[in-house]
Amino acid sequence: MDTTLVRIGIPGIALALSALFVAATWRTGEGLDPVARRRRTIRAGAGVAIWLAAMAAAALSGLLGRFDLRPPPMVIWFASMVVMTLALAWSPFGRRFADKLPFVALIGFQAFRLPLELIMHRAAIAGIMPNVMTYTGYNFDIVTGATALPLTMSKL
Repeated sequence: MDTTLVRIGIPGIALALSALFVAATWRTGEGLDPVARRRRTIRAGAGVAIWLAAMAAAALSGLLGRFDLRPPPMVIWFASMVVMTLALAWSPFGRRFADKLPFVALIGFQAFRLPLELIMHRAAIAGIMPNVMTYTGYNFDIVTGATALPLTMSKL
């Protein structure tokens, strides 16, 4: 089966979400000094770019697939994602996101799950990822994605 959609789709969604994060950083900087707002946005963009580059390098090198190592690098990657997300959410930066972004934007952001779940299903069919991670394996994140957009549109 052709895996081009999977190979382009998953990184494409990651890049789109990263761009939305940087745009939200700019938007939540309203009220700040223009220099501070620009600096904050550039730092967010640089941080995202460094993180994505590091993860791409680890994935392309095969490191994340090394389950013979203890702990497996994938576990370290996942734990670092959780720690970084919590640290960012509980920081003044995250507080600004919570205070400045409309609630409807936070719901609408979840719409990324719909195309992601469809691409993940395609990856499972191609044998790239386990079926259990898709909606056919009882992972129903697709419902969140499919309902986020209509809920968002009803609030606009």
